Amino acid sequence: MNDRGFAGFLLPKVGLLMASIFLIGAAMSMISIFEGQSERAELVNISKGVERVLRLADHVQHDFVLEQKLPLARGTFDLKIKGYVAEGMQIVQITAEGEEEISRTVILAKKINGGYFLIERPNPTQIRLYKIGETYLELV
Repeated sequence: MNDRGFAGFLLPKVGLLMASIFLIGAAMSMISIFEGQSERAELVNISKGVERVLRLADHVQHDFVLEQKLPLARGTFDLKIKGYVAEGMQIVQITAEGEEEISRTVILAKKINGGYFLIERPNPTQIRLYKIGETYLELV
């Protein structure tokens, strides 16, 4: 070995190793952030899909049966739909909950499931809405 000795030989290698570990950690952090944004986008799409079906039911005058597939999610999630009546209007709160939680509130003119309801289902794939006199909603 020359004048630098063993420490002079080892120090650059340790620095390179530490830089490599830092870069790997940064890459894993970015992947985690992108996965979180992806899940959030999936939950937003699911809640928007439920909202579209509810708004359709509010506008259609005749009896009907509608079965709509919900957008797929890669992870597991719970979907909660809660309804209540306030000042003669049907208020529906839609909550899609996975690692994050997305909530939307929809105000409708027509009552659904009699006005007051709570529907909870893990990983639903379909929403079923039918109107035969009154309007009914369920998750499948």
